[in-house]
Amino acid sequence: MEAQRARGVPRRKALVAIAAGSAVCALGGGAALTAATSEETGGRPAGTDGPDVGQPDPNAVAAVLANRARAVRDRDRTAFMATVAAAPAPYRQAQAAMFDNLLKLPLEGWRERFERVVSTTGGAALVQTTVGYRLRGHDDDPLRRTRHLAFAPRSGTWTITGDGTSRGRTDDPEIWDGGPLTVVRGRTALVAGDAPGLAGIARRRDAAVPTVARLTGAATVRGWRDRVVAL
Repeated sequence: MEAQRARGVPRRKALVAIAAGSAVCALGGGAALTAATSEETGGRPAGTDGPDVGQPDPNAVAAVLANRARAVRDRDRTAFMATVAAAPAPYRQAQAAMFDNLLKLPLEGWRERFERVVSTTGGAALVQTTVGYRLRGHDDDPLRRTRHLAFAPRSGTWTITGDGTSRGRTDDPEIWDGGPLTVVRGRTALVAGDAPGLAGIARRRDAAVPTVARLTGAATVRGWRDRVVAL
C-alpha cells in the first residue's frame, strides 16, 4: 500500500479496491469515466482555424480561475456562471450541470491554478490548469486533476469561451463530469454516481471496512481512518 502511495496513487482509491475486491464504477448513462491522453494526435488539431490571439495576460487568467474557485467554495452558482457568460450556450449548460454536481460533493480546499498556455490559435488561447480538492472526512491530501479552458480577449480582458475538446485535449476524468450525481453517505463510505443502487454499494463498503482493517492491520495501512470512497 505504501508503495502504491509513493507512486502517487491516492490512499483512499487504493483502499476502495481492497474493500471491494475490484474497482467500483458507479456510472449510469450520463458519461463514462475513461482514461484518455491529452496529447494531440498529429497534424493540425481540429478547431484551430482562426487568428492567433497571442499570449493571454496571466494575471487576468489567474483572476478568472480564482473567481471560479471562490464560487465553488461559496456555493455561488451565479458567480460561477458569470465566469463563462461569454461562452456558447452548450458549454454554459455543461458548466451549469458540472457546478450542480459539485454542490452535492463534500468538497473542501477547492483551487484552480494556471499552469501553461497550450496554444493561441483558433481565436482563443487554450490554457492548461490544475484543479485541487479534498473530499471532507476522506482525503488528507489534495487530489489534483488536469483540466483545459479556452480564453479569448473580450472588452479589454480575457474570458472563458470553452474547453480543449476541439483541439484534441481532454481533461482528467472526474465523477462530476457525468450525469446528475447522487451522493450516499454510509457509516464509513461515501458513494457518488449517476447510477441506481448506490445505497447498496454504501452498505457493502460499510460492511467490508472492519474486515479490511482486521486483515491488513495498522502496520500495513498507516493513517487509514477506516473510510472509503466509491465513484
